[in-house]
Amino acid sequence: MPLISIILPTYNVEKYIARALESCINQTLKDIEIIVVDDKGQDKSIDIAYEYANKDSRIKIIHNKENLKLLHARAEGVKVATSDLIMFLDPDDELELNACEILYIHYNNEFKLLRCNFSLIGFDETYNLNVAHSYDEYIQLSGKHVYYDFLMWGVLINKQLYLDCLLLVEEYGLDNINFIEDVTMGFLLINKTNNYSYIENKLYKYYKNTNSLTNSSQFDLKLKLRIINMIIRFFNTMKNKYPQDFNNKIYISNLYMLIRLKYKSEKELNCNIIGRLLGKISYEINKLKLKICH
Repeated sequence: MPLISIILPTYNVEKYIARALESCINQTLKDIEIIVVDDKGQDKSIDIAYEYANKDSRIKIIHNKENLKLLHARAEGVKVATSDLIMFLDPDDELELNACEILYIHYNNEFKLLRCNFSLIGFDETYNLNVAHSYDEYIQLSGKHVYYDFLMWGVLINKQLYLDCLLLVEEYGLDNINFIEDVTMGFLLINKTNNYSYIENKLYKYYKNTNSLTNSSQFDLKLKLRIINMIIRFFNTMKNKYPQDFNNKIYISNLYMLIRLKYKSEKELNCNIIGRLLGKISYEINKLKLKICH
């Protein structure tokens, strides 16, 4: 059985997937498996993955029947993983070559989650991801409504813990999520384990990808609001149904973040609607002026 299963949910990343796979196959820890999840993109990502799989038997490729989007594409990879430990690698990012070895050495099953530090590549100096260095820090500042990003990449996860959280997602019927997936699973994981560990080693390279959905200005605001409202209802249901399993401070902190994001999106949507309306009025006025002039 491999020591770690690395899961790459793959959708239209032909420009980057070779870099990601190179960082996997050249890990100093050799006893790993690499699972590429084909989420039904339209480019040559999977063809490239097969080229690597033909040369390295540790690479497995599984095919979704349809585009499941990131949350469930990751889950399909976890279901076929044969290691007790999993980690996610977005195919437009890469791992340091000693990432698996260092994470495995520091992993303690008491925590079930081990996060590493990361390098931000292509971002300006103002960009920041707020990651807690310990569970106690997470709880303490959650009580002050300070939201921490619980990123699903750059963390070694106990597979059974993840599967237990996935059961809650499937029980609720949470589908078609292509936004704030990490918030959703992070909320469940941190509550289910009540602990995690952190190391300062920068083992994950997070690249800015302007073509990704979350970085796209074309992201449908109505869809975004629908997903936010869906996640709010999901969190509320989980908290009410399993009150003993969900920390009040974490629940309130996540809810506070989602509500702020909701109001920001609503404001942006309303501004767009007003802008289109003003544009239409201006157009009609100019048409009227032309008629009067003639």
